[in-house]
This record gives sequence, C-alpha cells and structure tokens, in this order.
Amino acid sequence: MSRYAELFRAMYQNSIERTCYDSTEPQCVYSSFRILLVDDEPSVVKSLRRVFLDEPCEILTATDARQALQLLEGETVQLVISDHRMPGMSGAEFLFEVKQRWPDIQRIMLTGFADIGAVMKVIEEVGVFKFITKPWNDDDLRLTARLAFKQYQLQLENTRLREVNQRQWAKLKDISTLLHDNREALTNLLQNAELLNEQHLQQVKHEQNENEPFLDALLRLDIISEKKLLQAFQTQLNLPLADLKAEPPTLEMIDFLPLEFCQRGHLLPLKLEGRCLTIAMADPSDMLLREHVELLTGLQLRPLVASRSAIVRCLDKTLDMELSSLPVVESAPKPTARPRIPQLQAGLSAIRQGLNAVENALQSIDRAEPRCPLCGADMDPIT
Repeated sequence: MSRYAELFRAMYQNSIERTCYDSTEPQCVYSSFRILLVDDEPSVVKSLRRVFLDEPCEILTATDARQALQLLEGETVQLVISDHRMPGMSGAEFLFEVKQRWPDIQRIMLTGFADIGAVMKVIEEVGVFKFITKPWNDDDLRLTARLAFKQYQLQLENTRLREVNQRQWAKLKDISTLLHDNREALTNLLQNAELLNEQHLQQVKHEQNENEPFLDALLRLDIISEKKLLQAFQTQLNLPLADLKAEPPTLEMIDFLPLEFCQRGHLLPLKLEGRCLTIAMADPSDMLLREHVELLTGLQLRPLVASRSAIVRCLDKTLDMELSSLPVVESAPKPTARPRIPQLQAGLSAIRQGLNAVENALQSIDRAEPRCPLCGADMDPIT
C-alpha cells in the first residue's frame, strides 16, 4: 500500500508546486485531492474509505445520490466513486447529473453484476472514467483513482492552455495596430549600404500613400529593388537568406501565427525547435516587431531574410489552400433539356381555339327551340 501512497504524495506535491506558464496569470494551485464515495450500504462506504486512508487525499461520503449532489454544490471534488444500483436515483443517473453540472469531475462506477450490455450503455451515456466490478481489488482501485486525478489535472491544464492560447492570438491580431513605420532604422541601414539618399527620402515623403509602410513605398516607387534590399540586410545585419522556393514552410507552421498578422508584418514562421522560432522577415531591421512577437509568443526568434514578394506568394498560397479546404456547396442541378417553348405556345393556341369554338356554338343555339349543336337532340328552353 505504501508505494501507492508515495505516488499520491508525489502527485500532490507536484500540484502544489505547479505554476502557470503565463507569468501574468495567478498561480494555479490545488488545495487538496478530494474523493466523494457514494453507496447506499454503509459497510461498503466504510470499506471504500479504508482503501484511501493512507493516501494524501480528503474523503467525503454520501449514502444516496441526493445527498451527494448537495455535497458537490458546496465542495470542490476531483473524483466521484459511486455504486450503480441505488434506491431512488441510480448511480448512472447520478453520474450523468454530475457530468452535466461538473464536467471536470472524474467519475468511477462500481457494480455488483456483470451485465456487459448495461455496462456499455452506461459508459456511453455517462462517460465514466472506469467501470469496476465488485468485489474490487484495493490496489487496482487506488491506481485507478491516481490515474483519474492525473486526468483531472490534465483537463484543467488543457483548458487553461486553450485560454492562454486564445488570449495570445487575440493579442497577436491586435498587434497590427502597433506596427509602426520603421523609417528610422531602415533609413540608416539603407544609407549605410549607399542605397538611399536625401533625394529618395523627399520623393517618398511626397509620394507615399496614407498608411503605406516605408518599405512598401520604396519598392513601389522603384527606389530600391528587392535583390539589393536582400543583399543590404544580409550584409548589414549578418542574417542568412531564407530560400522559400526550395524549402517552403508547411501549412501547419504558417498557421502558427494569425494570417492577417503575417500579411501586415510581411513575416512567415518557418520552423519551431524547442523554444526557438525561425521566422522569415521582409524587414528584419524592425526590432519593435521582433520584440512584440517574442513577448507574445514567449519564444526566442531566429530571423531570416526573405523578399517581400516571396512571403506574399507563400501567404497567398496558404489562403488559397484554406479556401479550397472549405466544404463546396453544390449548385442546383442543371435541366437535362431546355423547355420546349414553341410546343407550349402551340398547345395554348389550340386551347384558345377550342374555347372560341365552344363560345360560338353556344351563341348559335336558338333560345326558343334549342337543339344541341353536336348531336341535334332537343333541349329544354333556355329561360
């Protein structure tokens, strides 16, 4: 028994010392590991309680499902172990209620019969962590409880990481408002490379569009070519060149950052190795952008130089792939043959002729001594 107790103590100590990866969030600490034992037989509850006496966990007990639900409303519990057959609310109904109201709580069901069909139905409907038959093995029950506690921790951690990931993605999308016109650093770099002079700066000042980045204006006005720009970045910043044509990034890697953020900043994530993110940038001299990406992702950046056009092609290709992966809505089936308009018109014309003939026949009937215009038989006088 002691070896299982050590497992619980080690896990409990880890849960106390664990902190969140996001330093801006408060520490996530579990005060204790609590088990709720539910069975309508007091002797069974006592036997279950003895199984976990030497474990570093707090034990709560209830003799029926209603009492157990009242306990859960006021207490934080990580694991519920319930009997299947209980008077009033059955174990299956009780655990289903627990699943609906407290989905993070792990659920173990005990049963004294071996009806496989009923067992499978309960597992599907209730979603129990494990189904254990009576009489149980103490060691197996302890180990199962330990695994259930670990599952509880993993679920909470997964939920927390999803929330952190959503916050970081939201910050990365909002970072586009912080992208500044990297004029000063880029100007100094290009002037040192003798690719930019005062005349060029005056031209950009008068012809740059509103909200157009400085680098985009230089390329649009043909003041500098992409080839010379790449050479300047390689020489002045001592950065290697990213060959996006020979080694294009995977779709999963491109999705590491929001697409609109990559389009605005003209950057492209290439590879993730440990806590180092290799990224291709059209303007690696933009130190503020690099610092924001490092701060929001928590990763160390390894920038490479890439042409603006090459990055745009990769991003456009990614967008096309994402659009092509969307479900295609099938259009309405086309008619196999065009409507026969001339035949329809001929039919309508024949109907009109028939109606006119009937009308003429009715007008020719003598009201005093009427005869049928078709058979010549006498008819009752028309009054």
